[in-house]
Amino acid sequence: MRAKLIIILTLVFVSGCVNNTPSNTNPLKLEIDVYPNPVFEGEKLVLSANIENNAMKSYNAINIQLFNPGLFVISPSCKIVGKRELKPFEIANLECELIAPHVFAERQTDLGIAASFDTTLNDVEAVQVVSKDEYRRQELRGKLSGGQQTKTVTDGNIEMTIEYPSALPLVKKDEPQYLHIYLRNVGEGYGTIKNFVITSQIVGRCDTPKTPFGLEKEKTITCPLILNENYLSVKELIFNINYNYEIIKTKTVLIKK
Repeated sequence: MRAKLIIILTLVFVSGCVNNTPSNTNPLKLEIDVYPNPVFEGEKLVLSANIENNAMKSYNAINIQLFNPGLFVISPSCKIVGKRELKPFEIANLECELIAPHVFAERQTDLGIAASFDTTLNDVEAVQVVSKDEYRRQELRGKLSGGQQTKTVTDGNIEMTIEYPSALPLVKKDEPQYLHIYLRNVGEGYGTIKNFVITSQIVGRCDTPKTPFGLEKEKTITCPLILNENYLSVKELIFNINYNYEIIKTKTVLIKK
C-alpha cells in the first residue's frame, strides 16, 4: 500500500510540473480613428474607438474615455463607455464628436483614448513536499523526476513568475526557505495591483507591498515556506491577483487654418 501511495504522489508531482498555463498575446485590442484628418479650425471631427476582448475571460468595469482632448471642444453627444462588463470576443465602441480649435497657423496635435478595466490573474500549483529521509529513499529507488524551479503565468497584461528555493520537490531543511514571486507588466498599458493573495498551508506571511501598487517596474514578493513534512505529501498553492489595467492610444491630427 505504501509503494502504491508513493507512485500516485510522484505522478501528481510530475503532471503538475509539466502543466504550463497558456498565455494570451494582446488579450484586449484597442483601435482608434479620427475623421476627417486633416481638419480645418472650427470644423467638426469624429473620434471613434473600438476595444475588442480576444481572451477567454470577461473583463469588468470597462471604461473608455477621451484622454487629454486639449483645446478641442467636446460635443454633448459624445458617448462614453463606462463601467460595463466585456465578455469574451465582445467589442465595446465609443464615438465622440469634437470641434477643432482656432489656430494661428497649421499645427499637429494628438487626440487620445484611455481604456481601463478590472480583471484577475489566477493560478493553482500542486507541489510535492518531502522529508530529507523520504527524499533519499525515493532518490535511491529512482522514483524522483527532476522538477522545475520556476513557473511563469501570464494573461498578456501582467506576468507572474514563481521561483521555488530549489528544483521541485520541496525538501524539508533545517535552514529557512523562501518562495519568490516576480510581477511584471508585459502588455501595452499600465497595471495596478489591487489585491494579491497566496493561499497555502506551506506559505507564511509575505512581504507584499501595500495595495494598490503599480507595476512601472518589476515587483518582487518574498514568502517564507513552512515545511513540516515528515514523510511526503502534495500541497496546493493558490495565487489570486486582482488588478486594474489602463491602455492609452493616441492619433495625430493636423489642424489647418
